[in-house]
Amino acid sequence: MKHIPNLLTIMRMLLIPFIPYMYIIHNNRFVSIILILFAAVSDFLDGYLARRFHLITEVGKVLDPLADKLLLIAIIFSLFYTSNFSALFLIAYLLIEITMIVLGVMLYTRKRRVVISSNIFGKIATGLFLVTAVLSIWYGYNGYVAVLFAITLLFKLIAFSSYIRHYFVTNTSRQR
Repeated sequence: MKHIPNLLTIMRMLLIPFIPYMYIIHNNRFVSIILILFAAVSDFLDGYLARRFHLITEVGKVLDPLADKLLLIAIIFSLFYTSNFSALFLIAYLLIEITMIVLGVMLYTRKRRVVISSNIFGKIATGLFLVTAVLSIWYGYNGYVAVLFAITLLFKLIAFSSYIRHYFVTNTSRQR
């Protein structure tokens, strides 16, 4: 039982390449959406199981947020490649996600192995992003979807600013 949340996370990571493959190469919107929904449910389930049954591990603390970020990046590139995502959103999301990955690695590879937990804004941003991505895949990129991506980006920026603040507080306090 102890490793089930981590196995779900690893399964989600292995699933990630199949989303762009099905969407871009095979133009199969339905399967792409099913894969995204499966990834979202497995993300919720692994977090729920880890917290509910006290199965939180060091590996899970690192792999779960990494899996989330890799999933978002794969979806972003898929949407951009198929013209279902604007270049401005692509740049903004990639800067945020890649910066968070780099800072997370920098904190984790230090002596105390600090992992910054996600906050409510990050969870909302991720959930809203996945819903908006599904809508974009199914209906195409339109004005409504663009507005939803903008709202998602706002939540992502709020979560990102909290992450940056937490990074500098943690980083500064550790150097003293």
